[in-house]
Amino acid sequence: MRLAVEFPSVGPQGGDRAWDALCEVAAAAEASGVDTLWVAGGGSDPVTLAGALAAVTTEVAVGVVCGVGVTERAPSVLARDVAALDVLSGGRAAVLLEGSGPVVGEAAEVCRLLFAGGPATFDGEWFQLNGAVNRPTPVATVPVLLQAARPPDHVADGWVTSAGPGDIGPWRQAAGKTPLYWRGSLGADPSALVDALFGQGVDGLIARIPASVGEVQRIVAACS
Repeated sequence: MRLAVEFPSVGPQGGDRAWDALCEVAAAAEASGVDTLWVAGGGSDPVTLAGALAAVTTEVAVGVVCGVGVTERAPSVLARDVAALDVLSGGRAAVLLEGSGPVVGEAAEVCRLLFAGGPATFDGEWFQLNGAVNRPTPVATVPVLLQAARPPDHVADGWVTSAGPGDIGPWRQAAGKTPLYWRGSLGADPSALVDALFGQGVDGLIARIPASVGEVQRIVAACS
């Protein structure tokens, strides 16, 4: 079983106290054996915040959740920033791409090509590369996870869904041997939901949590 936590992003209005609390929670999550700390958008830039969390942890993976598309962050820019995060964190970076199935599939291919160092060429429907070179090159293989409304027909290091336990079946079948993660809030009593999700074949959880040490401890206990 793999357990990751997703932090609420810290906006300018949060101030130093919010940042101090986030650092405390990150340290508690790492000490509890959490697999990955994910940071999504909504406040501070997630790559910047992930880099800051990497500086106050030593072993846990640090992941960036990002929507990709023609009106959102370009995967080439994201790959550049995540590659830098990987180098600065000593090979602990990961990325989760959100969007429609075909778009996240192309974005994942762009990221992988650029993580390899290039020169990279790609001629897709939404994204193109023409001899692009990405520096720095990651020091480790950066996991690329995908989340879309339907199971995407693309190669991924992990697929992510927020479907209820009763709707996990199609995802589990489509994922095959690829790890399948569930992402969402576990609620006030997570034990029953955790049991139901793993009973349907989910390989890991990305639990959205408030920024509190107690919440981390409660979720870790429910998943033990």
